[in-house]
Amino acid sequence: MLASESENIGAPQVRAQLERILRSEPFHKKEKLVSFLTYVVESTLTGKSDRIKGYSIGVDALGYKPEDSSDATVRAHALRLRQALDAYYSGEGKADPIRIDLPKGQYVPVFSSGQTMRTRASVLAPTNYPWRIAMPVLFGLLLLFGVALAPRAGREPSPVLTQLTFFSGATEAPAPSWDGRTIAYSSDRMGDGGKEIWLRRIGQPVDDVRLTNHPADDYDPDLSPDGKWVVFRSMRDGGGVYLVSASGGQARRLNSGFNPRFSPDGRRIAYSQIEHSGNAGVYVAPFEGGEPAKVSGPLLDASGPVWSPDGRRLLVRGLANSNGGRPAYDGWLLSTSPKVAPVLAGVAKALLHFGVGVDAGTAVGDWAGNRLLVATVGRLFELTLDQSGQCVDPVRALNPGPGVFRPRYSANGPSIVFELRNDFTDIWGLQGDFNQRKLTGQRRQWTNDQTLGWAGVATSLSADGSKLAYQSGSLLPDSGAIRIALYDLKSGRRWPVSGRSRSNQFRPVLNPAGSHVAFGDREASSTSVQIAELSSGVTRIVCSNCGEFRDWSADGTRMLVLREHALVEISAAGAAAERMVVEGAEYDPLEAVYSPDGKWIAMVAGVRGKTKLQGVILPSRGAPPAEWIPVAEELYNLALHWAPDGNLLYYFSRKDDYRCLWAQRLDPVTKRPVGAAIAVEHFHSPGLRVNGSGWASVSQNWIGVNLSRSSSNLFQRPAGGVNPPFHR
Repeated sequence: MLASESENIGAPQVRAQLERILRSEPFHKKEKLVSFLTYVVESTLTGKSDRIKGYSIGVDALGYKPEDSSDATVRAHALRLRQALDAYYSGEGKADPIRIDLPKGQYVPVFSSGQTMRTRASVLAPTNYPWRIAMPVLFGLLLLFGVALAPRAGREPSPVLTQLTFFSGATEAPAPSWDGRTIAYSSDRMGDGGKEIWLRRIGQPVDDVRLTNHPADDYDPDLSPDGKWVVFRSMRDGGGVYLVSASGGQARRLNSGFNPRFSPDGRRIAYSQIEHSGNAGVYVAPFEGGEPAKVSGPLLDASGPVWSPDGRRLLVRGLANSNGGRPAYDGWLLSTSPKVAPVLAGVAKALLHFGVGVDAGTAVGDWAGNRLLVATVGRLFELTLDQSGQCVDPVRALNPGPGVFRPRYSANGPSIVFELRNDFTDIWGLQGDFNQRKLTGQRRQWTNDQTLGWAGVATSLSADGSKLAYQSGSLLPDSGAIRIALYDLKSGRRWPVSGRSRSNQFRPVLNPAGSHVAFGDREASSTSVQIAELSSGVTRIVCSNCGEFRDWSADGTRMLVLREHALVEISAAGAAAERMVVEGAEYDPLEAVYSPDGKWIAMVAGVRGKTKLQGVILPSRGAPPAEWIPVAEELYNLALHWAPDGNLLYYFSRKDDYRCLWAQRLDPVTKRPVGAAIAVEHFHSPGLRVNGSGWASVSQNWIGVNLSRSSSNLFQRPAGGVNPPFHR
């Protein structure tokens, strides 16, 4: 039985109406809305309307992982869907004989005849507002109106939330003063380029005070206990920790670190600093000046230090050597004495109940009394600590859905302040002649896929720029797996590469003709390198557990894989023959790609004794390090990409304090750099920024890059059971 107002409306008519709606302008390139509407309509038509729940929509239709799906997220998409339906029936669908509606408060659609127009109030700004104004308002009002998960074990009812800022763009990283009367934050609210540091006096009817004014990004502030100073991270002059008076004035550089935090006594500053292969260590330095001390010991990677209330310890997100196993992130306790070894705090184990873990994106937000704030996969958790700093029960989930970042305790209330953010990552095409590093100025958005942010951003173009391969989590939403997606730029068709339904596919590399794609495949503890024929969908395994796939030679015969401290060349035919290209404990290869003629390899590696990642060229047959040709170096997120003729290398760099696209001309014979690197395209606008390393897929006439838009504002909620209520 159809959920309709007219028993005369049959399934064929409804499906025909659905097709008209999905082809309309309000649904153009809105894959989430298309999937949502198709799922609920087909479920209703096939008698499965009783299965239409928020969870099933999030996982089966929208492609979220089970742990990331929430009522708040699904209701946000439902709101957009109702808006799109209203826009359709107010315009090109005004005279349609059948209406498909999603009544407010339910997910089961209603089918009706006639052209009855329904009106309802919307919590969104008018649809002609820019997206970066509408989205913060949407997320803020959704939370203010109590959109939340029903109470479950370990999850509290939705609290009353207060939105503190209402700016367009990105307003981030609230840092309350110790008395709760002031909040420092970063924002691009002026729309003139970078982010700046601002101060807000709570309860005072005055405008916020702008503390910094520099073209580069200033962000991640922290206030001193006496409220007189603000320490922050800035990307100016190569990046570092800076100090500025809360009264304003010139900012002063302290060191080259990030994630700065004042100690409870105000006499020390803890911070992270890149050390090797993009990994960081944690340091403590005297506020008045003096030599910093490394306190993260043997941790392979440690960042985001948070002080204990007594100032004797720090809790960080860290990565430790697991004696041959695959290292995993967790929370670690550090002593301020460099001689004391780090101690595992058990954060990952505490979060297992909620189906989430600790990864490179997890942030320890604050430590108050016996409570710890942790943000992971965009969700907010409050952990309980015993006197030794170990995580114990209970653990509470404090927010109804994803989007929470940088939480802090505040004495105002007491309360918790945090950033509520929505990121949109997509692949964009820049048109030009990339043998000549020339752009035509045209940008084209190639994807509208909300899974790209977590599925990964590795992409590959065919030589003629007609096909694109990328990682996506939306093409097979019922599997919850990351798949290689293929996109035909001429026809607009998209389809997934076949393979095991529960495995994750990554690092696609198209052959020049665009007829085959090679990729890595991971399922549980097993990995493989595979090649798929696009016309037939037939996939063959090249090798199993042979390393992390990186590249495939243009002639189709060789592949590059990573194994611990080695770069290895294997046969694409599946033969057992292999050859070590780079090997040694002092090297940590991260990226590697063949030149178009297959004679050279552009490699990015961490090198012992050097803080920055090294981008070099070496013969594909291998060569001693003394013969490697240096091209570029970056603290983190470096990848090199060949031009079609092999005489240019493209990469993203912060040479001008932003992550922008640069090109290095090479000698055609020796491949040594000729002249200085040239800026190809700048991304200084607050609207679109380069995501991560940016990753560049280069063809003759197109280059594909990953760009992100961020929309965020600051919110406040009651602190609840913190004991004592704050750490000031």
